[in-house]
Amino acid sequence: MPNCAHKAEILAPAGNEDSLKAAVNYGANAVYLGLDTYNARASAQNFTLDNLQKWLDYAHLYGVKVYLALNILLNDYECEQAFQTIINAHNMGVDAVIVQDLGLMKLLSQYAQEVKVHCSTQMGINNYLGAKWAKDNGAHRVILSRECSLKDIKSISQNVNIEIEHFVLGALCVCFSGNCYYSSRVSGLSGNRGRCLQLCRKRYSLINDNKTLSTGYLLSPADQNLTLYLNQLINAGVTSFKIEGRMKRPEYVAQAVKTLKNALENTNSYHDDLAHLKMMFNRGGYSTGYFKQSPKHSDLIYSKHPAHIGQNVGKIKSIQKDIIGLNSNYDYQNGDGFKIFRNGEEVGNALACNGQIKFRGEVKEGDDVNITSSAKLIKDLQNYTRKLKINMQYT
Repeated sequence: MPNCAHKAEILAPAGNEDSLKAAVNYGANAVYLGLDTYNARASAQNFTLDNLQKWLDYAHLYGVKVYLALNILLNDYECEQAFQTIINAHNMGVDAVIVQDLGLMKLLSQYAQEVKVHCSTQMGINNYLGAKWAKDNGAHRVILSRECSLKDIKSISQNVNIEIEHFVLGALCVCFSGNCYYSSRVSGLSGNRGRCLQLCRKRYSLINDNKTLSTGYLLSPADQNLTLYLNQLINAGVTSFKIEGRMKRPEYVAQAVKTLKNALENTNSYHDDLAHLKMMFNRGGYSTGYFKQSPKHSDLIYSKHPAHIGQNVGKIKSIQKDIIGLNSNYDYQNGDGFKIFRNGEEVGNALACNGQIKFRGEVKEGDDVNITSSAKLIKDLQNYTRKLKINMQYT
């Protein structure tokens, strides 16, 4: 991969203040965040209009852009307040606003053309006709549906002169482009209102004619990782690489930005970065999503475990009471956390303390041990602070 860092924006999630600082510290070009209303991550800590100015100033000091996610479907009575929220944020210096609701987008195109609008991935834009519609209706950028293949992206960039943002790291939704109605049907809590219950991460059985064909996490996609294909995406026309994760911890954001930045700059640390990223969070060992046309079901869904599986560091060599020994060269440290798997399914967990690894669960010799939380890695990521060069004159 040639050095192409200057050609693409690294866009990081900021679910809270610490994540924003982590993204800035590790060199993100932009962050996206939500306020305490009208955003699709209602469970994140988020920001408020009262503290937004402070964090805009902080990000802009480092040359980092800030995009406001106001990306839910709105009720009619909410449109006026949502519109005013955007105007207030724009006046503070927000660089763009991410919108899903077509009515709100119409209001902005009519009465606030100075506001840069990015069409949310939940609009489901996946071909050049959708991108052309967005451009004609005042959008500055389209955040593509995650179902777009490389061929789809090329078609869009060749036919429409518009910025293209694409997810390259993070969770995939089992439904089309995040427009899931499962939570809404079951509980009235709508994913399109930022209150998804993540029912796709539950355990299910596939039954036909009273016969159980399979059981597991049958609706749970593996996380997407396209860091090996960044150059192809740039050549296809992508101008912004987006990291999913406003619900993830700041250390994950730091490592994700670091991994993406080093991949773009063609450094030699990619394999170490990928291992560290897996330690911070990954579902299913990663997939390439819909990057290649017509992926198989098995390429997308990881049915054995719905959550963080970490990075494998070896197998259980011995068991003594509540302590396990590892057949591994990994130099574990106090505070390291582990999950224990057998045939891909979690059977226990463990914690390193006082020089030993203490476990809980029904484990056996030969079970796989994955590190899911590295105390040293977290400490290293937390201790880095980005510094600015300044020029001074004094008398």
